[in-house]
Amino acid sequence: MRIHAVSIKNYRSLKNIFWEPAGLNVLIGPNGSGKSNLLRALEIMKLAVTGPKLAETMLSQGGLSNIAWDRTATEISWTVLAGPFAFSPKGEDLEYSLILTPSFGSPSGFRVELEHVEEFGGLTNNGERSHRTVLHRSPQKIELRNPLEQRSPLSGIIDELKPESLPPDQTFLALSPFSHARIWELREYFTSWEVYHDIPVHEGAEIRRAAVTRVENRLASDGQNLIPTLHTLYTAAERSFRKSVDAAMRTAFGSDFEEIEFAPAADQRIGLRIRWKGLSSPQWAADLSDGTIRFLVLLTILGNPAPGSLIAIDEPEMGLHPGMLPIIAEFAAEAASRTTVILTTHSPDLLDAFDPDNAPQTVVTKSVNGETKITPLGAEELQRWLKEFRLGALFRSGELEEMS
Repeated sequence: MRIHAVSIKNYRSLKNIFWEPAGLNVLIGPNGSGKSNLLRALEIMKLAVTGPKLAETMLSQGGLSNIAWDRTATEISWTVLAGPFAFSPKGEDLEYSLILTPSFGSPSGFRVELEHVEEFGGLTNNGERSHRTVLHRSPQKIELRNPLEQRSPLSGIIDELKPESLPPDQTFLALSPFSHARIWELREYFTSWEVYHDIPVHEGAEIRRAAVTRVENRLASDGQNLIPTLHTLYTAAERSFRKSVDAAMRTAFGSDFEEIEFAPAADQRIGLRIRWKGLSSPQWAADLSDGTIRFLVLLTILGNPAPGSLIAIDEPEMGLHPGMLPIIAEFAAEAASRTTVILTTHSPDLLDAFDPDNAPQTVVTKSVNGETKITPLGAEELQRWLKEFRLGALFRSGELEEMS
């Protein structure tokens, strides 16, 4: 499943954004131009379908009124078109729209003003794309239509709920995931999004400590389940992940790298350690450099053979030696064959690391009177420049931003 289009209105500096991402995307632009806001807006979209965490996040950011455009907008909205979805009879796409407005009597509160799911199929006889409403929720009514493709006595509205039957600050997707095949799959799609920024790796961070032995297939947004996730993937029956991680470590650290180990610790916990040929004893995660931990984090995210339906990473180059960036670029390009990958960066070295013949969609962000404007660079124009220059060289020269 891929994101075909995303629209965001009135979230912080994102007054009116419409974007059609590619498989691999790189966002560039000066500080304060809105790159991180775009990732955080996607993260809120994910939280909206998982329940109470949305309210916690909104409150931590000062409430909806504080994060709305210019603190004057009266609503924040998202629309995401994605697909194809397996439960749809012919692999249709689904479009999910969500509008949040301030709740009455609470400056920090909010309510769901509109929630809408539309299913898009093939072309009709007049050349337009067929579509039908799956879910419509407003303050006045909630309608859920039957998922059956063929007309039947059940193909009309099968559920009509009163709006007061749902908490006003929680989405239908979060509260009723199993009531409908389309709704369930759409919820799972958003839940699997992986958005990462500011992962703590400092000395004493939880990410370095021995963890309870358990199966973890994806890294959490704060990255602190690195050890169980890396252990699950590294020791899996399918050894492609281990081989790719070992190869990346040898490329980054040379022949001194021997292997990653997972050693038992107290209370059914396991710890991570790396064995180096030059040392008589392995080095525990607590003693590894911040850069090494960050590198392992990125390898775990991007090398996952079964990633979520979106991977978004804010400035993956932070804390890494430039020699590691070609490895990250290669992992990101490979991950883009399995999911949608979005990276923000200020690093010409990272841009240089991408293959010019398979360059990512490069999106320039600018702030115009406080409003974020995004411009995906045209593929033909970019390829023409890449015949003579690397992406990083164009970035250093300012030509990339000038193209927008």
